[in-house]
Amino acid sequence: MHVNFSCAPENVDKLIAKVFEEINKIKENGATPEDLNKIKEAEIANAKEYLEINGYRSYKLKEVYESGLNFESILDYQSGIDKLNSKTFQDAANTYFDDNNYAEFILIPEK
Repeated sequence: MHVNFSCAPENVDKLIAKVFEEINKIKENGATPEDLNKIKEAEIANAKEYLEINGYRSYKLKEVYESGLNFESILDYQSGIDKLNSKTFQDAANTYFDDNNYAEFILIPEK
């Protein structure tokens, strides 16, 4: 799991603090209903777009074959997206945003 952003060097500390503030909100409360709707809309748009790319379809076919899933599951992206809820993101944040396994990299432009 990673978070990245671009900003002016003088804004680095403020933005890092804001990222941690948002992660902690999700850890405590899950995703807001507004954010959950935005995520679902974006996932639906991405899924439709990706299905037009041969490499993605090939990847999904391989995944279905190796997992023993039904091939129709490739086209049934909607049911997976519908299952997303606030707790999904809360659990993921608590699992993957672990302070004990944290690395920070800041790239500063040359002067």
